[in-house]
Amino acid sequence: MEMHAAGSVRWKVLGALLLVGLCLVCFVVFFFDLEMSSSISQSLGLFVPCGLVSSPPRAAPAGHIELSLLIGIFTRPTDYADRHFLRLVYGTQPTPFAYIDVRFVMCNLTDLEQRVVVGLEILRYGDIIVLDSAEDMDNGKTYTYFSSLPGILPRRYDYVMKADADTYLNLGHLAASLRPLPREDLYYGFVTPPCSSRDAHHGYIYVRDGIMGYVMSWDLAEWIAVSVIPPNDVAGPEDLLVGRWLDKGNKAKNRFTEKPGMYDYPGADEGCRHSLIPETVAIHRLKTQAMWIDVLNYFNATKALRPSKLYHINARPRSS
Repeated sequence: MEMHAAGSVRWKVLGALLLVGLCLVCFVVFFFDLEMSSSISQSLGLFVPCGLVSSPPRAAPAGHIELSLLIGIFTRPTDYADRHFLRLVYGTQPTPFAYIDVRFVMCNLTDLEQRVVVGLEILRYGDIIVLDSAEDMDNGKTYTYFSSLPGILPRRYDYVMKADADTYLNLGHLAASLRPLPREDLYYGFVTPPCSSRDAHHGYIYVRDGIMGYVMSWDLAEWIAVSVIPPNDVAGPEDLLVGRWLDKGNKAKNRFTEKPGMYDYPGADEGCRHSLIPETVAIHRLKTQAMWIDVLNYFNATKALRPSKLYHINARPRSS
């Protein structure tokens, strides 16, 4: 009788343990499924108001961070290959004292292919912003970009930048150029005409017939988001309009032009061109792969490669 009772107790204990284990497994599966569903939904913008997607920023560099910069590179949804190439260009550049977050900015996705491929990019890289705006460079995309940032980003930055996809940015030199400058009421770029001008308070601080890139302090993006001036003046060459908004609002008293560090590629058909120089901050009008390779080779973009038995980048083929 005692043996029967002991056996019964053991079976009850085992049954209870199995039940607890089953409940624990169900809880873990449910929690994981909930977290995954939430993560994917947020990544695809399902719970972001106004159709604007903002993905998590990349990890900050080690060491003391002196400034932070968001770079928005304007692309179209179908520019898949360009974005992959630019991820290589910027993902391999060290910025030891600056937190630089590179994002790709595009407007509404218009077909199934874009939704699927861009959605996969977001899941894989987390570096895309989709604006609730039509894909039209002269009808409000720039305004939507700057005015949306304060409301959709999880943190503020010292500076925000708009850049073209055919512009090479030397992130280390850009950060060093911004390092001593004010963190408020600042507008930084390339003044023209003429190409030789260094007076940032006269002329256009951007390239009139094609944007190279320009930086403004975070407070100016906040001003664009709330001021009545920009939304009533959005039709036309948008990078010219940005300067007009700031002039009308008596903003950007701290204006800086980066010369000779910002320039057009020497082999371009037009623009403010000169030879490649070590102190480069930005090079515009890189319209072909050969131009990009020339620039990347000049700055020895692969210098961080370490010797390995897995590859022989610089080795000549063996003769047969």
